[in-house]
Amino acid sequence: MHSLLILGILNDANIIFLNERLTKILVDVLSTDASSELSEMCLELLHGQAEDENAKSLLAKAGVCELLLKLLEKHSPYCTDEETRSVLKIACNLIVLILTGDDSMISLYDKSNGVTYKKLVEWLESKDKDLQITAVLAMGNFARSDIHCKLMVTQGVHRDLLKLLQSNNTNFGDIRFQHALLSALRNLVIPQDNKPIILKDGLIDVLYSMLDIPLYPVVFKLLGTLRIVIDGQKHGALKHLAKMLTASHILMLNEALISLMILTTTSLTECEDLLLDVDIGEKLCRVFNPAINLEVPILHNILSLIDNIINSGI
Repeated sequence: MHSLLILGILNDANIIFLNERLTKILVDVLSTDASSELSEMCLELLHGQAEDENAKSLLAKAGVCELLLKLLEKHSPYCTDEETRSVLKIACNLIVLILTGDDSMISLYDKSNGVTYKKLVEWLESKDKDLQITAVLAMGNFARSDIHCKLMVTQGVHRDLLKLLQSNNTNFGDIRFQHALLSALRNLVIPQDNKPIILKDGLIDVLYSMLDIPLYPVVFKLLGTLRIVIDGQKHGALKHLAKMLTASHILMLNEALISLMILTTTSLTECEDLLLDVDIGEKLCRVFNPAINLEVPILHNILSLIDNIINSGI
């Protein structure tokens, strides 16, 4: 206990002292089902040290994530008061923090065969919200390479994330959960091969149902995801961009205008029939609603889009 207190002082001073021997000792303390106070001290020490990239790799190699996953599954049903739930959250945050390291993330993924990766995929269906959001944040970290992303989509991880987002797509949803889901999906749609698959499985429809959420962290992440998935997918995206012209959120409207301007500038001939199919003229007329006070830059974007369309002759 005294040793942990001394290490805690060093930890608070942002001094990195973790090595293999000390890591093993702390892991042994955690694995002995020690008192909650002792466990909390160990977790806080490891969490502070895990800010360092080398420490992340040390913890990953020492099996810290696997141990924490077992302990969390065992004890989470009994973490019903504020104190024990707080300890649980520290453990969850530590898993995610370790996964933010490149080397540690790759080793724990282990070509989709990693024990940590497989268990966290299972946790996407957990009834415990804290475990579930840990799993979602973990998926976002695992999806930091194209190779991982393609394999995760092949395995259907994106469908689990879409299902969760669809059931948490309102103003009353947990903003941290929504943000984590959008971040993970955004990473998964970056590889070109993944875009048509995730689009086909309903990404745009799920995102479209969230257009009226007024929270800026969610809105910006939503726009980022839309921007990436639309890139190179004009045929699948144009009808959804036309729908976005009627969104109540000005940011969404402007994003749709900019994307449509780019499409009609770079691929006008290919877009002509699609623009007619979505009744682009009627949609633009609705944008000029006297009740909507549009800023000058947005009006410029609307006029530029109309000019592009007029030049097409449709």
